[in-house]
Amino acid sequence: FGYRWIIIAIYALLNIVSSFQFMQFTIIADIVERYYDVNSFLGKMTGTIFLISFIAFCIPVGYIVRNTTLRTSALISIGLTAAGNCLKLLAVSPNSFSWVLTSQFLCGIAQVFMLITPARVANRWFGANELSTAGAMGIFGNQL
Repeated sequence: FGYRWIIIAIYALLNIVSSFQFMQFTIIADIVERYYDVNSFLGKMTGTIFLISFIAFCIPVGYIVRNTTLRTSALISIGLTAAGNCLKLLAVSPNSFSWVLTSQFLCGIAQVFMLITPARVANRWFGANELSTAGAMGIFGNQL
């Protein structure tokens, strides 16, 4: 009984880590624009690229989540988030803004997994009277 609540809490934590990446550069857009010597459009594109990746990958990711195990979906998301964050290490020099956008794009794809998967966890492991609570807990991390 308690194990399933732990699993949904883990998905919430994964969602928190994934959502940290979304506005990471956008909240300091003026600094990003000066450091990388890019215009305002590109500075704000670091957050917009998340939305673009969601539109581009929501159907393929939905297919993957539906046709693989929950563990596989979570591992793909974790792997993409880790890869995106590792690529951010390549973006430390002022002439490497393309790495920033690439890393944000990968993290955006990972977030698609994290937004879809908790609903599947809730649907699979929780009864009808707990479904909305479990689903909300899984997505809650994204709202922090």
